[in-house]
Amino acid sequence: MSIFKIINTGAEFQPFNVANKIKTNNWITVITVFISATYTLMYLLILKENVVGFLNLGFTIAYALGYLFMRFNAIKNAKLWFFSVLMLHLWACTNIFVTKLSGFHLFYFLVPVGAFLLFELHQQKEKVILSLIATALFFYCENTINTTPLILLSHEANNTIYQSVVFFTMIELVVISAMFNQQISHHEALINNRDKTDKLTNCLNRNYFFEAGQEQLDIANSNNRPFSLILTNLDNFKRINDKYGYLVGDDYLIHLATLLKSLCNKGEMIGRISGEEFVITLPEYTRLEAEKFAQKLSYQIENMPFISADKQAISNTMSMGVVVHNSCETIGELVSIADTALYQAKIMGAGSIDFIEQMA
Repeated sequence: MSIFKIINTGAEFQPFNVANKIKTNNWITVITVFISATYTLMYLLILKENVVGFLNLGFTIAYALGYLFMRFNAIKNAKLWFFSVLMLHLWACTNIFVTKLSGFHLFYFLVPVGAFLLFELHQQKEKVILSLIATALFFYCENTINTTPLILLSHEANNTIYQSVVFFTMIELVVISAMFNQQISHHEALINNRDKTDKLTNCLNRNYFFEAGQEQLDIANSNNRPFSLILTNLDNFKRINDKYGYLVGDDYLIHLATLLKSLCNKGEMIGRISGEEFVITLPEYTRLEAEKFAQKLSYQIENMPFISADKQAISNTMSMGVVVHNSCETIGELVSIADTALYQAKIMGAGSIDFIEQMA
């Protein structure tokens, strides 16, 4: 089994935030198994303490067993198992295997941090209970002298283990922080995306389209480059809503947006500025290129019907107003001219395209 398959255990088909926490938990489990196995080898091969070595091996196996919970989607139980084994293991290290001078109880600092990051928002009780138990065990270990440890370590050995505890604690904190930062970045991207896009079609919303479109037009004007724009409107869209219902009408708009995006791969931008009205910027498009694009789009709309959930094929046409780069200084002016062309197209009949070309 590859490491990536282990890390993804339990995360399949989960929402991003849930999956990210599961993956983080699995990463921490892998690292903890490695750390515990390292100490097991130290006990067996360096210190020659077989009893403690095999006891520690038992805890190492116990950590790994947490994957069984993940494998059967018992996600909360997997996390509870991990933290329970960890806290019992640290208590045994400090109060049975060696003494507090080894610093093993410093790992308790990971429990509150890990619990609050790895458990879901509604699992407050688990977070608080685990944090309180870890805090109590830390102070118990810190203030209890184990006079009969199974291994008597020298000052140098205790110091070496203490430094290793600090090192491994930092490693686990880095992993937790990195995964948590990934989750924050994802949510920030979602928030930014919501501010810029139309919720239904995922095209640019009206406000952001005019902002981003203005930037494209400014670049074209400053460099004296071609720039075209298409304003579209579905013909008789009300008929689809009346005949099939508004939910099917929404699905048709999503189908249309998908089709528009499939044609845009050269820096074009698509905005939804009203119900069934979309606008497309065509930077670097000449009159001939804009005409070819509009005709291709018209053909696709008419000949690629939307298949509804009940297998009905729904076809429609789209009228378009196309304006080629002119003396306009704002994207709003350009859209207004395209609206005039769209009005003329509507008069010409369903599926018509009208062009306006004004050179400076």
